[in-house]
Amino acid sequence: MKALVLRLSIILFCIQSFAQVQFKEGHYITTKGDTIKGLIKDYDWNDNPEKVTFKSKTSNSEKNFRPEDIAGFEIYNKVKYTSSFIDTDISRDDMSRLNNSRLPIFDKKHLFLKVIVEGKASLYKHSSTYNTRYYYEKNGSNLKMLIYKKYLNNDNKIDENNNFRQQLLNNLKCDELSKSQFASLKYTEKDLRKIISKYNACFDHETYSFHEQKRKQSFFISIRPGVQMASIKIDNTVTNEKIDFDDEVSFRIGLEFEYILPFNNNKWSVIVEPTYQNYSTTKVDLIQRFLERTREVNYSSIEFPIGARYYAFLNENHQLFGNGGIVLDYAIGDEHVVDERSQTINFDKSFNPYIGIGYRFRKDFSLEIRYQTFRGLFSGRNSNLKANYSSIGVIAGYRFF
Repeated sequence: MKALVLRLSIILFCIQSFAQVQFKEGHYITTKGDTIKGLIKDYDWNDNPEKVTFKSKTSNSEKNFRPEDIAGFEIYNKVKYTSSFIDTDISRDDMSRLNNSRLPIFDKKHLFLKVIVEGKASLYKHSSTYNTRYYYEKNGSNLKMLIYKKYLNNDNKIDENNNFRQQLLNNLKCDELSKSQFASLKYTEKDLRKIISKYNACFDHETYSFHEQKRKQSFFISIRPGVQMASIKIDNTVTNEKIDFDDEVSFRIGLEFEYILPFNNNKWSVIVEPTYQNYSTTKVDLIQRFLERTREVNYSSIEFPIGARYYAFLNENHQLFGNGGIVLDYAIGDEHVVDERSQTINFDKSFNPYIGIGYRFRKDFSLEIRYQTFRGLFSGRNSNLKANYSSIGVIAGYRFF
């Protein structure tokens, strides 16, 4: 089994390595203002990139550019970034890292800023692992950060510095914009885009507006029948008795719920698959050469595999995938093992890791090989007994939603 786990792990690594990130048509702008067209590697960034990879259409030679190297880049019909050397707030937004200062902690950095709106007034966004901040400029003036910060007040409660509302009120003068509209603004892309676009509409001057591409269906449900070969090994630490029950082939059926995560070109998903499985076997051996002794196992359970899946898109109709996670197991029904003293022992709740590789055809049909590592069936109730269950299965799937 260790060799099998190693092989599956190697295949999973190969799947991820094989899944090449696509180059898409676009351009970058040099620091002198020249536009160089070609192909840009599209990582479908969740956070703003720290570098961008470019190659010409006539060469496979790749170049990496950092914000200080170029003035910006664009992937056509998808996303646009500008480069800026700017004061940025490095305060953290996560609750456990808040401090008592309502003022941003500025640090000057070269950054790629995502262009949200361009026009008489422009809006930019920078997302990182520690916060998301927005920037604006008006009539081509210097970029400025829209001030927002969470902090702990004197009562040690979470408060917010919403100075961005006053900044925009002072700078976006238009008959169509009232004070109440600024007072209710939230520090979100939706609200900030709306107010900036309204201002540009006053002057009929907006040249670019980024809109998130409408995602295809991101939630799927699949029926997943399959067969598995499983075995149980029981050790008695008092008598040193070891019982290896035979490998048995049985049926399993699951209902998989999958959510495709909205980044990295839809290559990652989260999966949960409630599954019914059954293992039943009998073992007969001889005591002192003439007395038969029968031991049996009847083990039915509902499993809850929870994990992550990674896709490698070969083309529109063919995908490889690898997944892994943990299985939470709840024994049901008349589940028991009869041991060497003919006593009946019930199983406990348990869990174990799993790993699998598979192939998907036309987005609806799939086939997966899945290995579950040893699962302890006696947790603490029977301290002298250890029972380990493991299985390998072949699972067919059909997406019906």
